[in-house]
Amino acid sequence: MKTVLIVDDDIDFGRELAATLKNLKLNAHFAHSGMEAVRKYQDNQYHMVFLCADIEDPDGFRTAQAIRTIERHRGVAHVPIIGLSTNGFLIECMDSGMNDYLHKPIDQDLLKKAVQKWKRTINFD
Repeated sequence: MKTVLIVDDDIDFGRELAATLKNLKLNAHFAHSGMEAVRKYQDNQYHMVFLCADIEDPDGFRTAQAIRTIERHRGVAHVPIIGLSTNGFLIECMDSGMNDYLHKPIDQDLLKKAVQKWKRTINFD
């Protein structure tokens, strides 16, 4: 089973997202701040990241940029980062290095389509 990182300070939302992802054959790790996400990303291999733009310490945009910096230093391919927000930050998410965006609350069908799209793109089925 492939592993994804869910970065969100809303624990209930994270659990709900993880349950849906488990049904899609993805195991989830959690981070509740940008700093925790960067540390976990440095220490683990993830196949996809679900990153809330609204987190703090640092915000989701800076967290995405930090993840991309780690990838550049390692010389590895970018993992898909799917931005999440209740505030409609689509453009900001894309500008910060994220690959996709889902508006909270997450529509389950759109989530499944996004996961399938990125699984095919990075060929990890």
